[in-house]
Amino acid sequence: MKFSDWKVGTRLAAGFAVMVALLMGLGSLSVLAMNETRDETVVVLEQALQTERMLKEWHGVIEVNLVRSVAAAKASDPAVQKQFEEAIAQASARATALQKTIGERLPDGEAKKLFEEVHQRRAAYREARAAAFKQKQAGNVEQANRFFDTELASQASGYMASLDKLVRYQQQLINRSGEDIKVLSGHTAQAVTYASLLAIVVAAGMGYAIARSLLRQLGGEPAYAAEVTARIAAGDLSQPVTLRAGDRSSLLFSIAQMRDSLAGIVGEVRSGTDRVLHASREIAGGVSDLSGRTEKYPRTQCRGGSGKGGRAGTRLCRGGQRGTQSGRPFRQRGQGDQVAH
Repeated sequence: MKFSDWKVGTRLAAGFAVMVALLMGLGSLSVLAMNETRDETVVVLEQALQTERMLKEWHGVIEVNLVRSVAAAKASDPAVQKQFEEAIAQASARATALQKTIGERLPDGEAKKLFEEVHQRRAAYREARAAAFKQKQAGNVEQANRFFDTELASQASGYMASLDKLVRYQQQLINRSGEDIKVLSGHTAQAVTYASLLAIVVAAGMGYAIARSLLRQLGGEPAYAAEVTARIAAGDLSQPVTLRAGDRSSLLFSIAQMRDSLAGIVGEVRSGTDRVLHASREIAGGVSDLSGRTEKYPRTQCRGGSGKGGRAGTRLCRGGQRGTQSGRPFRQRGQGDQVAH
């Protein structure tokens, strides 16, 4: 079944349904694209950035504990040394908590490999520091001070350097994720733009198809069809109906056929009227001629005489008079028809 064979309401409903479907598809595509962008953003904000901040906090804990360790080693008052050691223990506990959380959040093998290096450096640093404090407590103050003055800073430096590698790698991941989000946003914008253009093209095509099918059924613009029917209703059958090439089924084609049929009927009626008028004139002319001949007949002959001849003349005279009287209406009617025609 052709699209042009559908009912007008069905065609309009189909066009509206296509528009709604396109809008729904465009909206769904936009929502999916935005959700994907949101997920990437959440990964960056809730994982990569937070991990980077925890790594920097860990780095700060190392620096503070390094200063505290030197101060505790140099303290001559046991109470002061104890305060520093307690602060070092609290900071180390925080570093341990950060280390555990970061280890659970690392995304790939390279990050875990760098994290393992940090873990080994930290373990060596803490063992060396604990051994130095034990030497001081054992009375080997000079050997302990030598460690705190030279070796502790070197080990802390290696420890923090390994942590800096992990921080830089995490920053690279953040930058990479940012670029991915940027590319994804660009692709999303392109997809929505292309989908919008496709929706516009399909909607325009659907509208064109509906308008074209309706115009084919009408045969032209509705205003022209209304003008033609108004002329016919007013009795004007002289103007021809303009049709498109090959039009044999439109409304205007039917109107043109109706106009041609009406024009033919009116022509036949006029032709019949003309024939009747012509016949009336001929009859009126014949009667007038007969009446004229009768009036010329001598009245004296109408009086007649006796005998057969006299009686026949009387009858003829009376017949002529009756013909004259009956012919008068025909003459009057013929004259009236001439005036009316």
